[in-house]
Amino acid sequence: MNYRKEIDGLRAVAVLPVIFFHAGFERFSGGYVGVDVFFVISGYLITSIILIEKEKKTFSLVNFYERRARRIIPALFTIMFVSLFFSWFLLPPLLMQDFFQSLIAVSFFSSNILFWQETGYWGGENELKPLLHTWSLAVEEQFYVLFPLFLMLMWGFRRRWIFSCLLILGMLSLSFSHWAAFNDPTANFFLLPSRIWELAIGSAIAFYFLYHAPFIKTSLSHKRLEELFGWIGIFMISYSVFYFDEHTPFPSLYTIYPTVGTALIIIFANGETFLGKILGSRPFIYIGLISYSAYLWHQPIFAYARQIYLDEPPKLIFMILSASSILFAYISWKYIEAPFRKRSLFSRRQIFSFTALGSLFFVAIGLAGHFTGGFPNRYPEELRFIANLSLKEVNDERHRNRDELCKMRISDTICGTLSNDLPNILVIGDSHGPDGLNIFSNAFPGANFLISEQGGCPLIHDLTGITYAYEQCTSFNKNRFQEIEEIGESIDFVVLSQRMSFPRLAGTKKTIYWLHSLDLPFAVLGAGPWYKRPASSLILHYKTFIELDEKLSKHSITTHYGVDARIESFVTDLGGYYLKKRDFFCPKGICKNILSDGSLLMYDEHHLTLPAAKIFGENLRDNKYLLEVLNDI
Repeated sequence: MNYRKEIDGLRAVAVLPVIFFHAGFERFSGGYVGVDVFFVISGYLITSIILIEKEKKTFSLVNFYERRARRIIPALFTIMFVSLFFSWFLLPPLLMQDFFQSLIAVSFFSSNILFWQETGYWGGENELKPLLHTWSLAVEEQFYVLFPLFLMLMWGFRRRWIFSCLLILGMLSLSFSHWAAFNDPTANFFLLPSRIWELAIGSAIAFYFLYHAPFIKTSLSHKRLEELFGWIGIFMISYSVFYFDEHTPFPSLYTIYPTVGTALIIIFANGETFLGKILGSRPFIYIGLISYSAYLWHQPIFAYARQIYLDEPPKLIFMILSASSILFAYISWKYIEAPFRKRSLFSRRQIFSFTALGSLFFVAIGLAGHFTGGFPNRYPEELRFIANLSLKEVNDERHRNRDELCKMRISDTICGTLSNDLPNILVIGDSHGPDGLNIFSNAFPGANFLISEQGGCPLIHDLTGITYAYEQCTSFNKNRFQEIEEIGESIDFVVLSQRMSFPRLAGTKKTIYWLHSLDLPFAVLGAGPWYKRPASSLILHYKTFIELDEKLSKHSITTHYGVDARIESFVTDLGGYYLKKRDFFCPKGICKNILSDGSLLMYDEHHLTLPAAKIFGENLRDNKYLLEVLNDI
């Protein structure tokens, strides 16, 4: 296979947007598509090597995996070890435990599965995970475990049949990906079935060059056409980098922009074209050569910087850190990647032994860190109770009442059962819905409760720009607007408990007016305390309760509280009741973040813990408005 320096240049086009995206530069809102560019490039290069060796009858699985180990493992293990060192000093136990789990998962190239089970790709907490970016390596390696076996099994058939099977597989993967983007976006983002088609595009290009290039060259060999198609490819990638964002369903049909754009560049931007010469220039080649190491280094550097700064570091700092990731990448490439690729320095046996022993080391230390809960004894005893908090346990606790109601449903979107003897209170919301349920079930334990909630899906008609799961939430909301109206006559009181913020203001007002039109008494839960960082991620920096509590108060965001004033008058004019969570939890503007029993106020940045909801609910038992409403039922 002939070396194409413009492909190395294309790697630079892939890695730089990823770095700038993770650095938080808004202009690169779709920079994550650089990973998809990598997938196509990887599919093309690896398939080309396999096909050429199969034709020459020199292909060997052992040789194939040796090359992959030399390429992937040394730099990856270096990053894992360096991350282990800094995590010990910079990560709190909860994140440290997650980190130890990721060490195990990365060792088995299954971190994409781990992160799928833990959380989505978006969100502030994910930015603190040093190895989050390894999900893409896992996807690639899972593909390259299966793909050579596929070619070996199919090799006895005609090449067009192999190519047809690859196309069918790719089309099925693309169809599944687009469907999953709106039905299970987290699994869609992380798992191999949704990404096979991207790698298959690269594989298809390899088939084209090896078996169909002469035909294409005679029909499309005009230099102007090659220039045109190459620049169209650059435009498609650039458009997705600068105009996609976290609300773009991804991967899906939208992903055709960066992937097909990459394919056009690989096919048409050869060394004779102007674009090919640009991509083949020294700056692009140098960044392309170190792109793998740059990709590995940038995420841990950014994660630890965010942990040190507590708040988001300034843009100038991120510019310096981005440059630092390139510098560390060069050092890593020169002294780790390049030497390990030389068989004269490291034999096959040494490479495989290094891989096996390194994996055992990371798995062993990962298991130790997991079962100790992230080594919480690193912290002062006074703060150890927070260090030992399991986010999953706290979250399960705050969802307990909702889960119990959802054992029975009266419709697709409403959990619970209607009562003929008790007041029926319906709680409506997004991920804050369980907070409303916990508050009111403690305020009025004698009532019968129902709940209609979906995380990330506020009850708003127009969700444009409000949630990344736009179509999924639009469909869900359409059903629950209808289903709530159908049972309206059986409902005695409605509670709206969802995130309050300025982007949602107009839609929230329309929803409140809709509640009023149902001719039902209703209450709206206002904005509560909102941390820039969860308490559990701050304990490394403080030695006492008092220091931590004071810092949490300073890290509470207050700017969005203006929503309270705008919605309160609107709700009151319509005869509803507006409950200000912030007035209760933050008297005089100071939030008491650690409760009297030692519990935390917040589960994360903005969701109440069950103990906090109970305290608020018990305080509402003497609320005159609510008592009058419920007494009239």
